[in-house]
Amino acid sequence: MGGARVAAGDPLERAVAAVVEAHGLELWEISLSGTARHGRVTVTVDRPGGVGLQHLEGLNGPLGVVLDPLVPWTGGWSLDLESPGPCRRLRSLEDVRRFLGVSVTISLRQAESGQRHFKGVVKTVSEDGFVLESEGAKSQEFSWDDVLEARVAG
Repeated sequence: MGGARVAAGDPLERAVAAVVEAHGLELWEISLSGTARHGRVTVTVDRPGGVGLQHLEGLNGPLGVVLDPLVPWTGGWSLDLESPGPCRRLRSLEDVRRFLGVSVTISLRQAESGQRHFKGVVKTVSEDGFVLESEGAKSQEFSWDDVLEARVAG
């Protein structure tokens, strides 16, 4: 994907979320990229069981109407619709909780015991962190604040 992610609660995010939810989908994230004159809005949506082309078809027109007055470009812009895919980025502890029992990879902001990258199965999730069980049944607890990036492992 790439580009600057639109923050939760931003007017653009709220407008897009309303359209996406009206179509029975969940807004995963929005990113903006491009030049001063021409831009690209990438809207990533999800639903239980995954997203197919049939779920995206009805979004283009309504999203265009909502986005047109909100995008920052003076020239044209384009809209990309996509699914987060199987190796999706986990944006929050709530996302981690959704993948209990699933293998994930994480990168820490700073090395812990000389290591920044970990892979394991999500065993538990608390208010501020989670436990991964790696090969050999070694469990390790991580604080969400220490995580730079987390993804479902492929």
